[in-house]
Amino acid sequence: MSRLEEGTQIYALIIKSAHDSSMNIENGLISMYARCGKLNEAKRIFSSMVDHDTIS
Repeated sequence: MSRLEEGTQIYALIIKSAHDSSMNIENGLISMYARCGKLNEAKRIFSSMVDHDTIS
């Protein structure tokens, strides 16, 4: 299993547990997707964020 697949599964668990609105988690997901070349996914998460910080 690739790291991207593992990250995607972890993201699904985060959503199910209702922790997807944590800025730290969102920033980590943006970073993961961007590093894997999934820029549309990274942009989707960034756009859905309520607040942004310098990391975002």
